[in-house]
Amino acid sequence: QYIDKQIPSYLLKLMAENEHNIVSNEQGNDIGTEKMLFACLYIVSGGADPDPFMEDIKREYSSLACTKVWGGTEWFYRCRTCEIKPTSSICKECFKKGPHEAEGHDYSLEMSQHGGSCDCGNEHAWNPKGACSDHHSGMDARFANPVSSLDPLIYTRTRAVIGTLVQIVAKKLSYAVRSKSDKPEEAMKTLQPILKPILAWLRVFMEHGAAFLRISCLEFLAEPDHNAFAKQPVVAFQQIRTSKNLPIESIILACLNYHINLNHHSHVSPPLPPLLEQLVSLILEMLQDHSFKRVFTQYFGAIYEYLVDDVI
Repeated sequence: QYIDKQIPSYLLKLMAENEHNIVSNEQGNDIGTEKMLFACLYIVSGGADPDPFMEDIKREYSSLACTKVWGGTEWFYRCRTCEIKPTSSICKECFKKGPHEAEGHDYSLEMSQHGGSCDCGNEHAWNPKGACSDHHSGMDARFANPVSSLDPLIYTRTRAVIGTLVQIVAKKLSYAVRSKSDKPEEAMKTLQPILKPILAWLRVFMEHGAAFLRISCLEFLAEPDHNAFAKQPVVAFQQIRTSKNLPIESIILACLNYHINLNHHSHVSPPLPPLLEQLVSLILEMLQDHSFKRVFTQYFGAIYEYLVDDVI
């Protein structure tokens, strides 16, 4: 447990050592950040070989719901027979493996304009009777608390690692947008080598199952998971949580400031920079988690009027 308590300070130290000496590899990622992420895998695995460990994790804690995310100009399905909310939708693969055609459901094929995520297997958005063969078995009591099946040590170390990475993303994004308010696009380019590999790492980790998706959501919300292990409380990593805002709030505010700064310096809104597209994709992934969706909706609703006013 002593070692686990040192994880955040160790990772932040690794990050600080390379902060002012960014050296990009062939993929355009900062080499120092890549080394830190490799260390993250060793920490989560408890020192075991990360590759077979992650494969075992994926098999043992496979997702209870579909994790497919799509962007604009992609086809997806709605089914009014199975949807729980008007915005519920599923991917083409889950539709084909489901009962919708055979049972004569009221469904439609639509093209996405702004992106979305598949709700198959999500009991908060999709009727269990309409789940496909891949995700039907996952719609049970574990969905309410997917981390309950995780090994306590894996859970604690994963929260420490993901919590640290989330703080790095939130703080660096906020600082870059504030410090380069007159050059918003340059701010995104500066962050690209550091945050691109971190966001990709987080996305891959989330895809290893509902438990890791839930842990990621908890850290973006900076929330303790009181229901995870009643007899083994999670180690508190308060030393890295110095921001007054929640990580997701800081990220939303940074994106809003970027949008406002950009519109002040350009009459035509250019497409989102790759870094923000990557961030949007990550948020879409987390919106499959009901608790995260509820909090995110509250924060986004609070700034929506500013977005609309700025566009008008």
